[in-house]
Formats: sequence, structure tokens, C-alpha cells
Amino acid sequence: MTRRTYELTTGLHLAVHTRDEPALFRSLFGTVEERTLRADIDLSLSMRLREPSERGRYKGIPWGINAREQDGGIALAFGAPFFTAYLALHLAVIPAAQAMLRRAGRALVAGAAVQTPGGATLFLGGTGAGKTGAMLRAVAAGAHPVGDEYVALGAGGELDSLLHGVAVRRNLRIDAPALYGRLSRRDRGLVTLFHVGALASGGRLRPLLHVAWPQLGLLQERAESSVARAVWIDAGAREPHAVTPAEIATRAARHMEARAAAYGSPIPALGIGTPGDDRAVLERALASAECYVAPSALAAALSGAPAQEASLTH
Repeated sequence: MTRRTYELTTGLHLAVHTRDEPALFRSLFGTVEERTLRADIDLSLSMRLREPSERGRYKGIPWGINAREQDGGIALAFGAPFFTAYLALHLAVIPAAQAMLRRAGRALVAGAAVQTPGGATLFLGGTGAGKTGAMLRAVAAGAHPVGDEYVALGAGGELDSLLHGVAVRRNLRIDAPALYGRLSRRDRGLVTLFHVGALASGGRLRPLLHVAWPQLGLLQERAESSVARAVWIDAGAREPHAVTPAEIATRAARHMEARAAAYGSPIPALGIGTPGDDRAVLERALASAECYVAPSALAAALSGAPAQEASLTH
């Protein structure tokens, strides 16, 4: 097996031991050249794991995992016969990253973020609420992408992306047609294929195409400031309205708990921090931010992005 090391977010590194680098990891993580770099999370990946300490099934796909604390970090071995990298990401890597961030006094949330001259905006919401769509609409209007899917927050409002790619869905054609047009013909075909697969399964399976930002002609940026605005996207909201930071923090922490329960990851059993820790960090991080609940179609306007087509890099 070959060892590859990735920087997930500032100060948090993942080492992956596998025969071939998964395309998903290549899209989402930036490879670090220093192979001897100490990793906070060490993952061995295979299609079959012998004698796993925990077993489970996710949407019919069996998986096995061994997890333990090691040298101040987390050592993982994960195996699944299909969608190995995808399941490892959500059952092993994301929960382990959340645990390590808690240990460092930071919180992980499911969300997307952009940077504008007026500060950073964080889009939050439930699964399928339209966080990525709102982020990409803001980017198409001139905002700079900071992150998609998972974002790390410090108690002072410091914002950093966990993943270095974006999840592309078919509605990108409507949310940001100029960006959709920058996808290769192959990637547009995959987006359509995955959409058809989701419909055929009645929504039981929702495969996504993950692409690196340059594939959309964009460069990902680190947030230059703490969170200035946080928007919880709610399809039931008719128009934006202000809420307290505590309400946003509670919703975000509960959503992460629900995601962990849905996947059934055993990582929380290691006992590194609690969901209450996340809620406390989020409340402090958002204390000075403007907080809103808004429908996805109106959320991007709250980011303060310039109202013109983005100047896309080639």
C-alpha cells in the first residue's frame, strides 16, 4: 500500500494507506508531499477488512471498521466492497475530523461558505436544503468560494474549509448556469446519470459528483475574516428574517448529530468531546455575526456578493 498525506484543514492532517488513490479523495483533498508528516488521522483503506471491531450496513452496503486513539490522534482501518472511499469519508474520516477538531476547541458543521469584501458568509441547513446552491449563486455574483459540505469554525469565528472540492448536482444548471457550462462533457454526463439514479431509487441513493474547484474555473480561498453572516436555509421560510446566534448554533449542532446517527459511525464511541462542545463553540463563533433564516433562493443575496457575473479564472 502507498501512504498519501492530506491537509484537511489548518493543523489537521489525514494519512491514507491504500493501493490506488481514490478519485474522490483526489478531488476533495490536496496532497501533501512530505510523506513523513505526522498525521492526526491515520486511515487504512481496503475493500475487505478482516476482523473489524464494528460492522454495519449503509443503504444495504456492508462495512467494517477498527478505530482507536493512537499517539494523540485516531487510527482507523476501514473496509467496504462498494463505494469504499465514499463510505470511508462519511463513516470514518468526517467523524474522526470532528472529534479531533473538538479536541482543539473547534467545531465542524455541514455547510458552505463564501468570502466577500463585507466578510465571510456561512450557509447552513438540513440535508438537501440548498446550501451548495446558495453558495454557488453567491460565487456567480462575485463572491469567492471558501468551502462546501463541511466547514470548521473556531470560537473566535475563524472559518476554514474541510474539503477542497464542491458537490455538483443537476440543479447547478439553474443555480449558476455559467459555472455548469464550465464542467467537462463527461462531468455533465455524470451529473445527469447520478440524477437519474437518484430518481430511480426513489431518493434512497443520492450519488453526487465531487469536483475540484479548478474544474469550475475557480480558485478556493481561505476566509480572510471571521464569520460576518450565518444563514440557515429553510424551505419553509418565505423571506429572510433575523434570529439569534444561539438558534443557529443549536440547529447546526443538532443537524450534525442527526447525520452521525444516520450513517451509524462508531467514532463517537471514542468519547472525544460531545455535541454540547460543538454548540458552545458555535455560539461563541457566531456571537458577533448577523444571523438569518431564509429560503435557498434568497440566501445568496445576504452574502453581500457584488451583483455582477464572477470573473472566473481559467
